[in-house]
Amino acid sequence: MLLISAFVLGMAIQSRGSHIVGGDVFFEYLRGNTFTIGLKLYYDQLNADRDLIDDEVELGIFSKRTNRLRKTVKIPLTSVNTVNYSNPFCVPDSIKTLEILYTTETSFLVSEFQDREGFYISWERCCRNGVVTNIFNPGGTGMVFYLEFPSLAEYSFNSVPKFEKVKGDYICKDRLFKLDFSANDRDGDSLVYDLVVPLAGHTSPQYPFSSFQAAPYPLVQGYFDMPGNPPLSIDAQTGIVSVRPTLEGLFVLTVRCQEFRDGIKLGEARRDFQIPVVNCPPNPSPGFHVYDNGTLKNPGDTLIAKGRDSLCFDIRAWDPSSADLISFQLEPINFEGFEDVVFFPDQRPSNGILDTVDIQFCWPNCYLEDSIEVFEFDILAKDLACPIPNETRQRFYLRSIPEENAAPQINTEFPEYKATVESELIVRAIATDADPEDVLTMEFLSGLNPDFDIPFQFVYEEGSGFAEGEL
Repeated sequence: MLLISAFVLGMAIQSRGSHIVGGDVFFEYLRGNTFTIGLKLYYDQLNADRDLIDDEVELGIFSKRTNRLRKTVKIPLTSVNTVNYSNPFCVPDSIKTLEILYTTETSFLVSEFQDREGFYISWERCCRNGVVTNIFNPGGTGMVFYLEFPSLAEYSFNSVPKFEKVKGDYICKDRLFKLDFSANDRDGDSLVYDLVVPLAGHTSPQYPFSSFQAAPYPLVQGYFDMPGNPPLSIDAQTGIVSVRPTLEGLFVLTVRCQEFRDGIKLGEARRDFQIPVVNCPPNPSPGFHVYDNGTLKNPGDTLIAKGRDSLCFDIRAWDPSSADLISFQLEPINFEGFEDVVFFPDQRPSNGILDTVDIQFCWPNCYLEDSIEVFEFDILAKDLACPIPNETRQRFYLRSIPEENAAPQINTEFPEYKATVESELIVRAIATDADPEDVLTMEFLSGLNPDFDIPFQFVYEEGSGFAEGEL
């Protein structure tokens, strides 16, 4: 943690006033001709003195085809909130990020925004943090927050994808890291994510404020992706950014989310963000073994559930780090409903490599009746490493073998006398089952002509391994 504090303190000394660390624009349909439009900015709380936060911002809206300014919107400051971390136990006092939210409702006349090539919204500001690693002259380079939306004549009710809440995490050098940059689209459009070169725009240290200049916007100079093995990448379908960084520093990245409907691109949103990579203390991942009825099972092996008495399996886990808490999770591969698979206890403390903890996980009865012959799943063991937990993942299979089950037997007892008209006839039925845990129920099915008006009454008692009824 001391290494992290020193790194961020250095950033604060060298770049006082470079307080914006990222942000994005959003645009959502509300009602009639009214849309919600806004800007989210992320500030370094160490440097973000209250007088550095604008009480109001003004966004420009341009035509993509002509790059002409079509509208400006003044948006008031709405809220200031602290950005959460993936692991709340890992928040150092030296790294805190604020989310500054500006939002308002404004009307857009279809007649003014019907160009088929669409429109874009932008807001510019200078300058970037002076110690950013992957940009040339970052302290003299501006930033552009940018969004595109389609013709309102063709897509009058469309909302552009909106990014989910960001996490204020830092990254550890030489440790695999994932960060969620996914967005939500209210219209259910197809979303595609990629990483793009950040925009520098037209602002400068001499002219730090936007003057509503149109695209094209200059790109930042000297940009390179955060070095890593595996390298920095983003899942095009989920928006999850992953990397195992090999270089310390402060890195800027821009995620673009494009929306498509029927194969046609409608709009896009971009999020600009900076992430510190620091040299964290070593923290090995937890390890574990899985046992099936006392037999060690290796990853890729198949567990056997044979009857209701063999639905639980044992886990023995350890963590080389001292006094770390290990938790477990099951991720299904070819089925759903994994929340029904129970680990108990769901987490246990480990006191180092010489200490082991014992866990059980149990399969519910209902899965034995599922149509899937072999269940494929991963077991994850996680610790409390900062900034995000280390995890160990192992793949297993489960085969369900139906237990042997005896069919119930039924005997009837008729009275010795013969029934006459208007006399009462009582017939006793007794059912038994060789499997004492099976619950038996009974039902009377009449095979008589339905036109016969005979008042039958059937009463029975159900029970485990035994049932009795009278007609």
